[in-house]
Order: sequence, then structure tokens, then C-alpha cells
Amino acid sequence: MVIISDSSPLILLARIGLLCLLKRPFQEIIIPEEVYQEVVIQGGDRPGSREIGEAPWVKMERVSNSRLIERYCHRGLSRKDAAVIALARERRADAVLMDEQRGRTVCRRAGLEVIGTGGLLVRAKEKGLIPEVKSALDGLIAQGLRLAPELYEALLKEAGEARRPAEPEE
Repeated sequence: MVIISDSSPLILLARIGLLCLLKRPFQEIIIPEEVYQEVVIQGGDRPGSREIGEAPWVKMERVSNSRLIERYCHRGLSRKDAAVIALARERRADAVLMDEQRGRTVCRRAGLEVIGTGGLLVRAKEKGLIPEVKSALDGLIAQGLRLAPELYEALLKEAGEARRPAEPEE
């Protein structure tokens, strides 16, 4: 299975101690050079940077078609997000791990499956890798994941953890 990842899922999962969730289901995560530069080189002193740089199952690859990166940049994406999508297309990836909304929209238009960090947690619970989604989601939000309340509730519902409405008092 070929999985290309943007930086935010890697960083956020590393910060809450759950980077290992990516290893089990996928065996290998591929990141473009631009993501590696941002996360490991430029972010060398930030939480999670070392873990990502030292994970042998996180592989860095260069995008061979720089024109494809430029084409996605002209659609309003950062160079890093454009590189993620370009590499996913070059490698005919099975999925892209990405949280950024504009990038997710471009991925879908390019025919790529997109998995967000929240969706990844739901899959991890389904596979028995974590006991619950809520505490991990709360940890991700505390680390900077922006998640609309409706999406938060939808993820909990999908994981079978939806809050029940309060019982009316008699």
C-alpha cells in the first residue's frame, strides 16, 4: 500500500505519542522532500521532529515532475502541499494523509483518497490499535489540530463514541 503524507498528521501524532499508529496499518509512509525539510530539518527542535526523522518506515522521496508541483501551486496550494499531491499522483498512491482543507479538495479532484488525522484515529480504533478516539482527538486538538465541532462529533459517532443527549429530568 502506497501512502503519501503531509506534515500535519506526522507532527500531531508524534506530539501525542501515537506516531506508531501509522506504522502498523501502512508499513511505510512516503513523504516528499519538502515535507522532510519542514518537519525534520527546519523543525529539528520541535516536538515530534526527531521521532519522524528517526522512523525507518518514514521514507523521503523527491517529486520527479516539478511542473506538476508548479501546477498545484497555481491552484493556491503551498509548495509542500503541492509536492504531496504531485508525489501521490506519480506514485499512484492508495491514499494521502492530509488535514489541510484546500489540499484535501485538490486531492479528491485528482482522484486520490484522502485520510485526515481524525479519520486515521477511527481506523486505528477499528483495528484495535487504540481503545478510544476521544482522548486522542482531544490530545490532537490541544496540539493544534483545528477541527470543526461537527466533524469532532461525526468522528466520535463513526468510532461508536457519540455523546448521548442528556436524559430529561422527571
